[in-house]
Amino acid sequence: MNLLPARLLELREHEGVSLFRFEALGRELLMIGLEPLWGLVAGAELRLGIKATHLILSRRLPEEMTLFNALPVRCHAIDRGELLASVALVCEGHALEAILPLPSLEKMGLKEGETLYALFQAAELSIVGMGDES
Repeated sequence: MNLLPARLLELREHEGVSLFRFEALGRELLMIGLEPLWGLVAGAELRLGIKATHLILSRRLPEEMTLFNALPVRCHAIDRGELLASVALVCEGHALEAILPLPSLEKMGLKEGETLYALFQAAELSIVGMGDES
C-alpha cells in the first residue's frame, strides 16, 4: 500500500456520497467515499492510501479523459518477476510502488530514470490514518 501525506482542502456530501479534495505531494487529488465524514474538517492532516496494483503509469498526461488524479513520478528501479513487475517510483522525494503485469511493462518499454505520471481513479484512494506521518 502506498501511503501519501495529505491535507484535506474540502469535503462535500450529498445523499450518502462524499467527495474529498486533498493536497498531496504538491498536487490536488480527489477521492469518492461512501462512508460518513468522520467529523473531518478542512485543513486536517491525513494519510491516504493507494494500492500498488491500482497505479497506472503513463508517459503523458491523458487528455479528454475523466481521470483527475495524476502524480508526476520518476522511475527509480524495476524488479521483474515471472508474472509481475514492481516499479519503484519517486514523487517529490516520496517513494511509491506500482505493480504491473510483466507484459504491460514490456509493451511500454519502461526504463529506469524515466519521468512518468502515476494515474489513479478517485474511488481507488482511501483515508488510512490521521496525521502526516508516512
